[in-house]
Amino acid sequence: YIVMCVQNLDDYGVPLNECALDKNRLGEKEVFKSELTSSVDVVTFKFDPQECLDVKKYCSYLVGVLGKTYSKFTLTATDKEDAEERLIEGHPVYGFVAHKRNAYYTFVISDPETASINIQLTSFSGDADLFASRLRRGEKAESELFSNNVAYMPDTITFTKKDHGPLNASYHITVYGETAATYTIVYITDAPNKKDKAFLLTDGTPQTIVVSDETGELCYFHAPSTKQNLRIQVTPLAGTLAVYIGANFVPTEQNYTWTITQFDGDIEILESDPNYVINGKYYILLHKRTKEDTIPHIASVKYASGTFHTTMVENQPEVGNLSQGEPRYYRYNVISSTGSITILVTPFSGDPDLYISLSSANDKPDLDNRDYACLLYTSPSPRD
Repeated sequence: YIVMCVQNLDDYGVPLNECALDKNRLGEKEVFKSELTSSVDVVTFKFDPQECLDVKKYCSYLVGVLGKTYSKFTLTATDKEDAEERLIEGHPVYGFVAHKRNAYYTFVISDPETASINIQLTSFSGDADLFASRLRRGEKAESELFSNNVAYMPDTITFTKKDHGPLNASYHITVYGETAATYTIVYITDAPNKKDKAFLLTDGTPQTIVVSDETGELCYFHAPSTKQNLRIQVTPLAGTLAVYIGANFVPTEQNYTWTITQFDGDIEILESDPNYVINGKYYILLHKRTKEDTIPHIASVKYASGTFHTTMVENQPEVGNLSQGEPRYYRYNVISSTGSITILVTPFSGDPDLYISLSSANDKPDLDNRDYACLLYTSPSPRD
């Protein structure tokens, strides 16, 4: 919730009237109330600054964030449409870019011993491309390195000390919308004796991980503050990976709490599991099955707690399993008002049904509350 405040000042510049948000009255007089329709709330608005030019007035915005459930979040604001958003290492940032428009990001590397920097862009819907430069913020033609893979494969850029010289510098990143696109962007570094090289996962949001060397890649997520079932899913996009999970410790091939043995699948950690932890961290290690393999392997990694939604990536299959009567919820963000959308469920066994809602007010559709439904039996048609 956002409220614009115009405060009158006395001769000493002290506000004469109070400007506050009453959390019990949110929604009564706000300028804007956001509606969560994707993994990120983006608010863009304009105002007439004439009233704020008066030296006897002080203008500001108050932002209220109301937690519908226990939540962790980041909050950023800018008064420039093309401002560079600062990235935090290992923390994916969710974004949207319009067709043939740019979004800008930046980060600074101060350690001269940094051996490599990996910048990664994952498009969920549409197709965004990635450009990076250490010189200045620039358009596509002015970038040092770029990646423009097809939409369902991650775009990655890697700076190495061996190939690009010392890496301590300011980095300027441009995300270009080949089409309108939603995405996450993240960077991670490698340096001698570095122990915290890990990607942070957010609930329900897939993160594409590229495993290039024999040490593997590590990601983690924060344990919920109260017990609720957890589901961890790894979907290979190229190659096959071994997956090891540690509860409050970094796992290895020999020491782990759980493992995912099939090439693509998920694991459910129940509240009743004796190894379940709260207010801690779960670590996920992705490892090549054959260390001598020099080809990069790619997988999509995600977790979901309780009955939260999983964000779907366009043209990337979701592999899952269900118990009888158990629902599983997904979200697909539509960013184009034209064309058609096909949602396909292919059962390998059993008989899942499909319910679809087009309203954010009904984010858990069922047989009685849905816009569309497909209830075909598994036989003779294998498809819903």
